[in-house]
Amino acid sequence: KIDSTDYENLVADISRGIMNRASNIVNFELRFGKNCHISGASGHEHQIDVEIKTNETLYLIECKCWDKNVPVDQMLVFFGRMIDIRNNVAEDVVPIFATTKGYQQGAELIAKKYNIDMQNE
Repeated sequence: KIDSTDYENLVADISRGIMNRASNIVNFELRFGKNCHISGASGHEHQIDVEIKTNETLYLIECKCWDKNVPVDQMLVFFGRMIDIRNNVAEDVVPIFATTKGYQQGAELIAKKYNIDMQNE
């Protein structure tokens, strides 16, 4: 069974592979893990599971290696982080939520409304 650290590493590896193969992306920086932090407009340092930064876009990926569906409150917390970070960076922010299970209906509604890409496997 995969644990949360292994899942973050897997998502980072997949993300790196996608970025390396993207013909329109020349340079990118990928960071992940417990030491990956981004300052929000509030001054709070947000821990982000996987961050990919290009010249124009900042992809922020939240990873949940759970046996249950992601609840609404977790999606709302992620959305709040995105708002705080978006108000402090020059790049476009693309939020992505990755989970090993799925999402509760309310979490899906929030994600769809606010353009949070949902991935699950």
